[in-house]
Amino acid sequence: MMSTTLFARDIESYLSTFNENGRLNSEEGFLYGNGDDEVRGICVTWMATGLALAHAANVGCNLIVTHEAVTFWDYPVWAERSPIKEPWDCDRKRLALIEQHGLTILRAHSTVDPTHVGPALWDTLDLPAPVFSGWIYS
Repeated sequence: MMSTTLFARDIESYLSTFNENGRLNSEEGFLYGNGDDEVRGICVTWMATGLALAHAANVGCNLIVTHEAVTFWDYPVWAERSPIKEPWDCDRKRLALIEQHGLTILRAHSTVDPTHVGPALWDTLDLPAPVFSGWIYS
């Protein structure tokens, strides 16, 4: 049996197929690690919390595909309102887990909103299919 090595860039390429531009948008991509990292397991999470990162490491996943950013202190919505201009305690803990376990973090955000996130929410809430107009849903 022939085994094929899977790299993080392969997952990035796959996710890019859901974007009409054929690539991830500017807020997406590798936050830690890079596309040359070999994938041993994948953890998909809404937010790369400390618990999610520790769980991924414990079950052998080294690629984390996350919807939201990893840290709060540099996230524009919170950073502009926060008097703290350095990593928060929870951010430092997350960054330590990423470093300790050599995790690769790939953010998939606006590309997967219309193809995965929205549909999963509508299905979960048993809502009718939305009407689309560009990036706007009704």
